[in-house]
Amino acid sequence: MAQPVRLPDGHEVAVTISFGVALAPDVDTDAHRLLDTADRAMYVAKRAFKARLALQQAGG
Repeated sequence: MAQPVRLPDGHEVAVTISFGVALAPDVDTDAHRLLDTADRAMYVAKRAFKARLALQQAGG
């Protein structure tokens, strides 16, 4: 989101969105592993810059 959000009390807050995406090379990759990988990717994006997308491959 590019514009700050104005709250009812008049304060403004800046909102950023960071995405973590897990890539599964195998069809048998379980949901827990995919979620864990996507979560790690999201924190990579957050540390790198605000409002980023990070990809990580699950499994291995």
